[in-house]
Amino acid sequence: MKKKVFVLILALFMLLPVSGVFASDYSYSNGLLNIKDVNVDGLNIIFDDNLNNYYTLTPRRYDFSNLSKPIKLNTGAVVQFEISIIGSNPKGWINFYADNSSLYKITLADLPSVNGKNQYIITRDLSNINRIRFGGENIRIHEMDFFDELQLTPPKDIENLTTIQTYLQASFTYDLPTDEDFSHVKIYQDDVLIADNVTDTSYTVKNLDYGGIYNFKFTTVDETGNESEGVTEKVTIATPELEEIKQVNAEASHDRVDLSWSLPETEYFEHVNIYRKKVSDVQTFSLLSVDEYDPLFETNGTYFNDLTVEEQTTYDYKLTTEFQGLESEGVTVQATTLVAPPPELGGQDFEEQENGDYLVTWQQPETGQVRILVDGQEYVVVPATDKQYTIPAAEMKYSALGDPLVGLQTIGDNGEESEVEQQESNVNLPFGINELLTTSAGLLRVIGSLILLGLSFILVPKFIKVIKQSLNNNNNAETEREQRVSERAYREPRETRISTREGRTSTRVQRDYRKGE
Repeated sequence: MKKKVFVLILALFMLLPVSGVFASDYSYSNGLLNIKDVNVDGLNIIFDDNLNNYYTLTPRRYDFSNLSKPIKLNTGAVVQFEISIIGSNPKGWINFYADNSSLYKITLADLPSVNGKNQYIITRDLSNINRIRFGGENIRIHEMDFFDELQLTPPKDIENLTTIQTYLQASFTYDLPTDEDFSHVKIYQDDVLIADNVTDTSYTVKNLDYGGIYNFKFTTVDETGNESEGVTEKVTIATPELEEIKQVNAEASHDRVDLSWSLPETEYFEHVNIYRKKVSDVQTFSLLSVDEYDPLFETNGTYFNDLTVEEQTTYDYKLTTEFQGLESEGVTVQATTLVAPPPELGGQDFEEQENGDYLVTWQQPETGQVRILVDGQEYVVVPATDKQYTIPAAEMKYSALGDPLVGLQTIGDNGEESEVEQQESNVNLPFGINELLTTSAGLLRVIGSLILLGLSFILVPKFIKVIKQSLNNNNNAETEREQRVSERAYREPRETRISTREGRTSTRVQRDYRKGE
């Protein structure tokens, strides 16, 4: 890239403050001089296109000689420079030479201020410039170079500006101007420059705030550094309404709480935040003074397994949804862990020693205690980490079959006790359970048949006798009924009854007919 060089010398800025002021908008990208054209120790910084660097002039002459190629400045050409005054009575001058002949000299008094820029317009043609000499004091040179002509007209503004707001960012698209000297676009946000040297037809501003109102301005800049008035655009970032998760469920055991839920069907969702607080201790029936939730986990899934819980404790969980830094109020669910079961017994072994003592060993558990029982009674309770215990021979008990009556039981740290594990019998039967059940079923069938046969000899005669008696009783009852009917049919007529009761005579007329006639 060509590095431009701009001429020096101050003009009407003698009244500026001692600190000096220069414009940062000047462009030195298309000047006539290149830094490679000049070989002066210590002065290269005034041709590096960086206005923050400068060279302070002292009262002596500076020669730019042996330029790689002669420079031609026509009438109307521009000497443009960046300087700042550092003291009183600043002085400065510049002289152009063709070999040893002076062609043109500019002094401090000749330098006007044009359009806010330190520029000087050449008033006649200068040819074959191959040597430049300048000097001065109380002046700092930041940049300088030569241009063919002065260009003060800025390029046209961008056109067809459109804005697309997505979440916390705003994306802009536009058409660039077609000016031949167009260089780039500058973008301002609330009057603060946020992007320079933009040559694309789109730009995205990120990390905006929900509810924020922003004013953007897009200006165009030409190769000379002229900047347009710009096009403005107002952007308001709306705050989306977040949805909560649904169907929240909590299942608790003694050492975990499993949470599950369904996600909201919305584009405004990134992940679920899980918070927890301990509410109460069931073991001591005490309420815990914890008002704030502690962050626990975040996930974009539909479940979470909390493995950091304590047994017999009540927990409150709050689950919120989050999107682009926004968080919902959340959904709460409560879960109470259960009492921890006793530890499992494993790897137990029983071995009688040569002296009659009985050695009991186990591999699990490694926490809590182990209770040893002899003949169903507690014999001793030892730490589970002991892994073994020896019962003296004199205190052992055996069954009628010679089996040792020894049992083991685990006890958890919370006092929960397991079922008693008895030593298996050492007596070996000549048959197994399946054979025993099959044989018993066969015997039951044979014995059942014999029992039914015996009952038949006893009960059948009795059934026959009962049937005969029932038949005889029915015949006798029928005969008696017929006799009673016959007797009623042939009864003698009743005699007349005369009542001699005083004042009343009653005579019953003799019936002279048979019943039914």
